Amino acid sequence: MRLLKKIAKLFQNIEHLLVNYFEFLRKSRFGLSIIFLFSSEITILKKTSNSNYHNLIKFKDKKNYLDKIIVFFCLKFFINKKNSNLIRLRSFYILMMHGKSYEFFKDEILIFIFSQKISHWHSFFTYIFHTSVFYSEKGDSLNHAELLINGFKMLYKNIKLSSKISAQQKIQIFSQTYYGSFQVLNNLNMKDFYRYMRILLKIYIDNIHNIKPFKRLVNNKKNKRIKLGLTRFDFLGEIYTFHHLFKYLDFNLFDVVIIAFDKNGLEEFSTKYPNIKHLILSKENIEASVLKARKENFDIILNSTSLSGDFLSPVTKLLSSRIGNKQVQCFVDITTSGIKNIDFYIIGKFYGSNKVKSEFTEKVLTVGGVGWFLSRYKKININRSLVRNKFNLSNSDIVYISNAHINKLNFENINLWLEIIKKTPNSFLLLMPYRGAFDKIQFDKPFKIMLNKILRNKRINSNKVIIEDVNGSYQCMNNMIAGDIYLDSFPYSGPTCIVESLALNIPPISLKGNYYREQNAAGFLNEIDLNECIAETYDDYIDKAINMASNYEMRKYLQAKIAKNMKTASFHNAEYTAKEYSSLLESIAKM
Repeated sequence: MRLLKKIAKLFQNIEHLLVNYFEFLRKSRFGLSIIFLFSSEITILKKTSNSNYHNLIKFKDKKNYLDKIIVFFCLKFFINKKNSNLIRLRSFYILMMHGKSYEFFKDEILIFIFSQKISHWHSFFTYIFHTSVFYSEKGDSLNHAELLINGFKMLYKNIKLSSKISAQQKIQIFSQTYYGSFQVLNNLNMKDFYRYMRILLKIYIDNIHNIKPFKRLVNNKKNKRIKLGLTRFDFLGEIYTFHHLFKYLDFNLFDVVIIAFDKNGLEEFSTKYPNIKHLILSKENIEASVLKARKENFDIILNSTSLSGDFLSPVTKLLSSRIGNKQVQCFVDITTSGIKNIDFYIIGKFYGSNKVKSEFTEKVLTVGGVGWFLSRYKKININRSLVRNKFNLSNSDIVYISNAHINKLNFENINLWLEIIKKTPNSFLLLMPYRGAFDKIQFDKPFKIMLNKILRNKRINSNKVIIEDVNGSYQCMNNMIAGDIYLDSFPYSGPTCIVESLALNIPPISLKGNYYREQNAAGFLNEIDLNECIAETYDDYIDKAINMASNYEMRKYLQAKIAKNMKTASFHNAEYTAKEYSSLLESIAKM
């Protein structure tokens, strides 16, 4: 009892000390800097702002006990609305140093931020809308999604009440601090996320640019070729996943034009597809670009590049302003665009449930198969035993593999996979999470901290997890060949990763969730009649992984089935995919 009283007295003394300290902060412009003396390994990221406290401080992931005490009392000062705004403001800046935005009181933080002077907004928005994070705790992704969506809603309401100049300034600050990332796609409810973000973009476009409303054309001519435009930034990357359209579309029926803002890759593309026209627009002058594209009188615009990154992407601006009678989105993004002027979203029939359709702001239309085309991978001529020897693995060891990108490897993934390792004798987990030096520099430390924490909690030896650096798909496959079972990530599943494992005849396990991006890989497995590899729940996922590891005959059976069925896989059949798209696009043109 005496000990408890002494502890209570100690906390009272600490609180009294901090009250006096904050009073000092109130009187001193530079008082905040004293906190820096008590904190370890800080990096100051300078941000443009008129505020005296314009530096956003980012601390290392591993906090010491003093950090935790500071956070405890700063939260107490921040929550207490009886404190002056200055004390609450300085408390919040200290909280910004010590933790992720979604770790604290989300609604309270947002209400407070939007009540402050605009001079603070750049730092605040960098803190709130920064999406290049690592989800190291259970529920992080859902908490982050909730914060971001509510942040978009509050920003929208604030802008609606602002003058035109003020609204323009606020959206400009947002555009400088927000950039979409793969991590945020781990979140499930993306409909509201993108819908509110595109509303902000439309306000920005209306304020900045003088773009007239689009006038839809009425096609009364019979036997007229359908003019199809594919929007993208340049001629690189995922453009070749549209090989089926460039090679096998009926060019007596369609006139295909690539609409781009950069000529990078054009020479190689034109050599491969000489019959495909192109239209180069200006990313600096969106008004002129919209006008130039509209003059082409496109019947259908099919977007062929991801829209989930840059808020002010010229492609997103173009589609938001509408340049074609019908505008269509497809597999290049695994979420809704949220853009009011995109009319349709094309997915494979496997995904066409009412639940999936409800995720989209667009009207969902379906084609046969998965709605994708992927070229076949080159055969890997590497000795499996040599690769296993490289990792000090014996022939009797069971090797679970994943080449999922680091941004997909949240707490839930790693925790479940290590549970499988714990329950499977002589098993190892081979990961290839980094695609380059930047990924490793940014995420290796928080990932290793999370990984080691889970290993300790489950009492698993750290040598059970092998992390290999790679650079591209073929380097991944050169290592994947050592594996026995492929583990698909969730909730952001990896269809291209799954296909890489299938190309090596490695049986995979994928978790079929409720949302489109959860079901992506499962659709590919369904196409080659591999439904026994699709799990319905977490427990089912674990059971399938353990049973497959313990049953050599089952693995041999699945390997043979994969080898046979991959020969006729619809997602490797360009002519089939082109026929499906041709039929649907023709129907869209008539709508």
